[in-house]
Amino acid sequence: MENNTNSTEKDTISLIEDLKQFDNNKGYKLSYGEVKKRLSDIIKNFIEQGEKCIEYLHPLLEHEKTWSCTFALEIMKEIKSEKSIKPLINFIKNNENGDYWECCDDALSALVSIGEPAIKPLLSEVKSNFQNKEYYAYLVGALTGIKHDTIYAFMADILNDYIENTEKYDGWLEIDHFTYDFSVQQKKEILPLLEKLASMNHLSEHEQMEIKSTIEAIEDPEKSGKDIEEMKKGFEKIEKLKKESINEKELLEQAIDFEAKKDYDNALDCITRILTVYPKSYHALFLDARINRKLGKPKVFVLSEAIEQAKKQKASQEVFEVMEEERKKISELYNELQLTTDEELELNFKCLNCSKRQNLKPGLIWEIEDSGRFLFEKEIMCKYCFSHNVELTKEGKMQITGQKMRLWWGESGGVANIGKKVMVEDKKIGLDDVYPYLMRRIKEKPLDGELCLRAGNSARKFNKYDDAIMHYKKAIELNPKLIAVYVNFVGIFKYRHKYYEIKEAKDEAILYLKKLRSLYDSQDYDSATLSHFDSLIEFIREQEIEFELSTKFKKVKDEDIKATIKNASTHNTDSVSQNIKGLINISKQEAMKLLEENSGVIVFQSYQIFDEKTNESKRLQLSSIMPIDVSKLCICGSKNYLKDCCLDKIKRKEPFVANIDYATYSLFKPIESKIKTNDNYTELVGSFQDDQRFYCEEETKNSALFIYYGNLFFTDEKLGTVIFGTIKIKKIFDNKAGIEIEALSKNRFDALNFAVREHLEE
Repeated sequence: MENNTNSTEKDTISLIEDLKQFDNNKGYKLSYGEVKKRLSDIIKNFIEQGEKCIEYLHPLLEHEKTWSCTFALEIMKEIKSEKSIKPLINFIKNNENGDYWECCDDALSALVSIGEPAIKPLLSEVKSNFQNKEYYAYLVGALTGIKHDTIYAFMADILNDYIENTEKYDGWLEIDHFTYDFSVQQKKEILPLLEKLASMNHLSEHEQMEIKSTIEAIEDPEKSGKDIEEMKKGFEKIEKLKKESINEKELLEQAIDFEAKKDYDNALDCITRILTVYPKSYHALFLDARINRKLGKPKVFVLSEAIEQAKKQKASQEVFEVMEEERKKISELYNELQLTTDEELELNFKCLNCSKRQNLKPGLIWEIEDSGRFLFEKEIMCKYCFSHNVELTKEGKMQITGQKMRLWWGESGGVANIGKKVMVEDKKIGLDDVYPYLMRRIKEKPLDGELCLRAGNSARKFNKYDDAIMHYKKAIELNPKLIAVYVNFVGIFKYRHKYYEIKEAKDEAILYLKKLRSLYDSQDYDSATLSHFDSLIEFIREQEIEFELSTKFKKVKDEDIKATIKNASTHNTDSVSQNIKGLINISKQEAMKLLEENSGVIVFQSYQIFDEKTNESKRLQLSSIMPIDVSKLCICGSKNYLKDCCLDKIKRKEPFVANIDYATYSLFKPIESKIKTNDNYTELVGSFQDDQRFYCEEETKNSALFIYYGNLFFTDEKLGTVIFGTIKIKKIFDNKAGIEIEALSKNRFDALNFAVREHLEE
């Protein structure tokens, strides 16, 4: 008997050595699939031995970097021995926060596979960790991944306590991860608690999405299962495509032909097929980058890979010249996206004064080079106690990382890099030294208002708004003509009123707006630090309309928008013709009145005109110039004659003045936003086509462009329809739809946004 035991032990030790045969530099160069294939008989032998060999496998877990550790974990999953519970728990605790954390997933699967015997030790470990405010995600996942009433009761107790005592768990409990496996427990009575959790406004957008996903999986497990199956089919389709023999040259020619016809969806479909089989095709990579750039997505890394592969494959000089030309265009678009604020982005912050977590809009994000630090365009203050003593949470930092990744893919923007040094008074100094430097300069020149203005600007950059306001007030006390101070004050107090809902801030904003208008009209002011002086009058007019101080232009009330748009609906050509005939005289009178009051009107707006012979509509996207007398005063507000003022702008067709729908003045750039939906793409497009307020101008299998119409207007003996904005519905993963809206002024954007959201709620 002893000889048999020794023989078995020797066989097991020999198997262990065989399992370790690839634990060397040569073995680490092999892929996982190749190593597993070579070890398949050895792995099978271990599994057949079962409990007999388990004690010999546990020591392998001490060397997480090795192949033998990886396959030992997989073998334990199949053997399901209670003896492995403690070693697996220790493995996760030792490695979850290390370089080889991915291996913890195998340990988690092994514990779930062991099942009920693992519950008591896991539950004891997790409770102990929670008491110490420690969260091991893989240990929690191993526990909650086992379906059992005891585990469900523990999860429900923690969730209920989290909702009642959020601050107790804030900063260490990953609530979206913790609640994920409620779908495994399959108890619908937890839904009210999960819905209450999902509505808590301190959670980040990602956390809310994950929790809502869990709710959907519990409500409709069958659908959730189908979604997973669809994903698997998608992967299988890709794998099948990899094995197919395709004609790369033919597909490239088709892609180029589709691109020339601006059929980018089909062009990209051809490219995807090529890259699935030939991922190193620099021709396909280049086309992918170029087409996406035309779609407004600067995929820098795709072009970089194309250039790298072209070098390796010794492409011609002509190819590199074309690629270099494209690289410049992509870089230009990428830089533009970096500086394009994502107005919908919210980051998760925690107030260090009142300890409340919350989501705040940062505006443009500046990342200080090689520091991991960020500055924000918008004022960041606690919504509860109005303290500026706030910091990004772990979730908030992850959100910025996600935003940077989306920027890298050309899907978003608003994260720009800035250097550690900047120019101040012809000196290059460290960014952190600017504010202290300006404070020293103020001591040297205490009567210099411009220095105070610059100190205020620097303080704002670092979210020191109380200091900034103090410096601004001192600046206009020393020099009341510093017009930039009033611009800054209007921006600060308007934002506090609109975003943070500080009531008294509205009065402050109006006070400084009136002073700004008065100073501007005097034409006797100091424009120091004002970088966009040419757009100052537009800024003033926009704010006057916003605060209802304008006498010429009135804001359309939200409750009137639906009726206004309904009356001006131009869904089909017949109704358009009737509108034109019925309203031509009224529109002409209104247009002439505006021409007379404003000494001429130049309209920057996409709009629709109609061919009387064919009864067809045509969309014009350039500036429409109404008759204007160059010998009269320019309506930009400069009090100079047009011929001596903005005539060059008119010739270049740059945005210049007001839209004449009584809404507001045009902005230099359109206002854009994205609306997330869970709607089916095909059904959503169909519903918008049925809505009389929207006109579908273009539809493909992956996107649909809709126009949202506003009031009629008269120009050059023709009537057109002002387009309030455009809506683009895009197909995203699994036939789900996303919506992008765009308009050229805030009021138009508000009207468009209101109509789209109203439609989605119907």
